[in-house]
Amino acid sequence: MMQIDPFMNDKKSTISIFRKLTLSAILLSLIGVLALYFISYQLSSDASKRSLASAIDTDIAGLADIYVTSGRDELIKRLSDRQALVSLEGRRAHYLLADRSGKKILGDVDEWPNLSAHLSEQGYATVNGNVPVYARATLLDRDLQILVAREYEADSNILNRLSWIFLTAGGVIIILVALISWQAALRLSRRVGRINDGFENFELGKYPEDMILDDGRDEIGELARHSGRNLARLANMVKTHRHISEHVAHEIRTPLMHLDNRLLDILSKTKSEEKKQSLSGARQEIKSITAMLDSLLDIAASQARKGDRAGLSEINFSELLTDLTELYLGSMEDADVILHVNIAPNIMLYAEKMQINRMISNLLDNALKYVPAGGQIWVTLAHGPVLTIEDNGPGIAPDQRGHIFERFQRGAGVKQTSGHGLGLALAKAIAERHALVILLADSQEDKGRTGAKFIIKPQEMNI
Repeated sequence: MMQIDPFMNDKKSTISIFRKLTLSAILLSLIGVLALYFISYQLSSDASKRSLASAIDTDIAGLADIYVTSGRDELIKRLSDRQALVSLEGRRAHYLLADRSGKKILGDVDEWPNLSAHLSEQGYATVNGNVPVYARATLLDRDLQILVAREYEADSNILNRLSWIFLTAGGVIIILVALISWQAALRLSRRVGRINDGFENFELGKYPEDMILDDGRDEIGELARHSGRNLARLANMVKTHRHISEHVAHEIRTPLMHLDNRLLDILSKTKSEEKKQSLSGARQEIKSITAMLDSLLDIAASQARKGDRAGLSEINFSELLTDLTELYLGSMEDADVILHVNIAPNIMLYAEKMQINRMISNLLDNALKYVPAGGQIWVTLAHGPVLTIEDNGPGIAPDQRGHIFERFQRGAGVKQTSGHGLGLALAKAIAERHALVILLADSQEDKGRTGAKFIIKPQEMNI
């Protein structure tokens, strides 16, 4: 079964702004933590690299000084001593002294890494198979080159520990931000939800005397107080409008009914046929005025309750239309008009049953007035829901199409003189009260239908 509640479409599609804000806060926290981590890691890595380079440069400068002042033998002796030492920083030193061709003279490095001594290159490398080091190669003279390296595993371990500490602290921060944001968003969502509930209750016709939507002392509380005061004012205006409408209707109907009773009494005592016809005509005018008053009040009430969900419930639109068209079969036969009905089953509508009945009755009555004997009327209900009522009568003149839904507008060529031109205006008001729209569509001349064609559909639906 297809259910249509046009008033709930916006609510179903609403995404909580507070959920978005919470996710945004978490995302920003994550980005901030990661950015700080990468910056800190890069700064620490650069500091470690500068420290390694400084230690190596100092070592090379000392060895070069030994070579210059004491010669090659003293350099070899000092290198042998240094290979046995481990620095206080835990950075084990590695050396390689080689001749111009790269032939090893002394050192614990098996082969020369991919660093040019002629260019005095430095950088990260691997020696003795899989030992990661930071090294520098340089020339001591044209026939002698040296490589000095430092292991940096201790530096890497420190960086790794710092990374874990930083990421753990960052994770805790993100979790705290998420919890605090979620709690704050939940409280704000509940407060705004109470304001929305107040508006929804207003739409349903529930007007509490004390409309306190939120008593907070912040912006939301101020919004709630303004909303509550305006809802209370609107509720009072709605009650006043209904009271005045009912009072005016009563004050007009009462003297009309008294007048009608007096005319009926006079009619029962009158023997002149001419006077009887005149009195009957007067009574008919009174009934016409009463019907016009009812229609005007119904139009005003429907327009005033546009968007108001009070009194609406789920109805079976298909069953309602089927029952209504069956009631019109007798009138159609008497008028020699053929009624074609095509109704999709189990189409549901959120509406007020009596008003929908009256809207469709006005359209069918309107069609029956204009379709000549031997004519046809088509009633179709499809999913959407989309209701189409079409006839092959004289149609509506182009200069009248823009005013057909206005009050007291009647088309030319009507078969009867009764009516005040309020039927389509009331049908439009009832449609808008149910978030529907009624359209005057182009006739389907290709199907031999040159009369009027009315379509009723949801406001947001395109056809």
